[in-house]
Amino acid sequence: SQLAKQFVKVNMPTIEKGMDRIAVATNRVSVGVAKWVNSAAGQKLITTISNQTATAVEQIGPHFQAAVIAAGNLANQAGGINSVGTAVGKILDKFTAWANSISPNDINAAFAAILRGWADIKGAWNNLKSVVQWMDQNQDKIKQFSTALAGMSSVAYIDVAIGSLVTVICIIATPLLFTHSGGWAGLHAALPPSHFQVLGNLTFVRAMEFLVPTMLLMLGNQVMYQKFFSARSERDARLSVVGWFIGTLFLESIIVFIAVCGSALYQSGEVAAHPREIIPYTARHGLPALMGALLLGAVFAKVISTASNYLFSPATNLVNDVFVRYIAPDASNKRVLIVSRLAVVLLGCWALYQAVYAESILEKMLWAYTIYSAALTPVVLAAFYSKRVTAWGAVAAIASGTVVTLSWDLPAVRALFPPILAQRDAIFPALFASLFALVVVSLFTPPPSPAQLQPFAD
Repeated sequence: SQLAKQFVKVNMPTIEKGMDRIAVATNRVSVGVAKWVNSAAGQKLITTISNQTATAVEQIGPHFQAAVIAAGNLANQAGGINSVGTAVGKILDKFTAWANSISPNDINAAFAAILRGWADIKGAWNNLKSVVQWMDQNQDKIKQFSTALAGMSSVAYIDVAIGSLVTVICIIATPLLFTHSGGWAGLHAALPPSHFQVLGNLTFVRAMEFLVPTMLLMLGNQVMYQKFFSARSERDARLSVVGWFIGTLFLESIIVFIAVCGSALYQSGEVAAHPREIIPYTARHGLPALMGALLLGAVFAKVISTASNYLFSPATNLVNDVFVRYIAPDASNKRVLIVSRLAVVLLGCWALYQAVYAESILEKMLWAYTIYSAALTPVVLAAFYSKRVTAWGAVAAIASGTVVTLSWDLPAVRALFPPILAQRDAIFPALFASLFALVVVSLFTPPPSPAQLQPFAD
């Protein structure tokens, strides 16, 4: 309700003033054009254009008509249609008559229609303004209604609906695609043998470099913690953790299996150049139309929901923990709102740039997961399970893990280590640096006070 009130207060006068200026400018242009059309110079120019157009049509028409008649005669001799020339001739006659019939009154009528359309647009804008004003006058009622629907519980319900839809469709689609790909025999015949090994063509260390970032990300995922803390009781939270763990294993296995079936079915074509698109491509071409549409819609809805969470969370953190706390503690609500909007837009542009120009989505994903898992997850887990970790230790751990992840791929940094270590991914060096800084800095700084430990006492 406060945001709605702020929107009405800040933006409505500017938008209304701009609409009024556009209306005045449009009226002036329309009046000026109408006066010019009714003037002697305008009438003369319109008459000249009409006469020249009619003359040109009359001059070109017979020649074009003759050519079409000749083509029609040839078509007739070849067994085609003999009325092509006559039909085109009638069309040209009608076009000539229309060109001769244009008058200034027609042009005035056209401008009058434009003005009526603008009046309709302005009327719709006034109606919209009335609705916004009504919302401003009934903020208490809207607040009560939105409070009943909003909050993390509403987000959880939406995610449950989307997740349930994806799960049901994936369960139904799996046997269909498995049968369509020829069963195990068809999969073995179409795919390389490495696809049926535990680690595929990966070494154990490389497989751990994929597994550890994902595992630590899930352990420290702020979105999941928000949903756990929105549970009605501790029992519901524990059940949700167990269900989340089992559901993740089950659903991820089905999704991977759908990708495997799609890889067996579509080994060539446009998806061969972009294998990361195999799941939406399989949903589009390998499933019935309705099921494929539902799967695509649910998947992209989930992607957008996740992207929104990871867009608004850092924007809120930057505004509350950096801008308001250190840069402008006395900032007004209007200024905080503007900075929040700018933060969302800038972070969105940065994310869009990375998505568009990324050569490999998997590499970007691992890069982001590594920062999250190596720098943040140890701190989150230490806050729950350690009474000796300090705030300075947490800051040092976050900084160390982030710096190592960002600088690990630089040639100058890799040159400092032996090849067996320099060729590895950043997850293990970043995780080691983060844990080392967390332990050492915490040991050399004062421990937390009993008041700071009290929230975690139970």
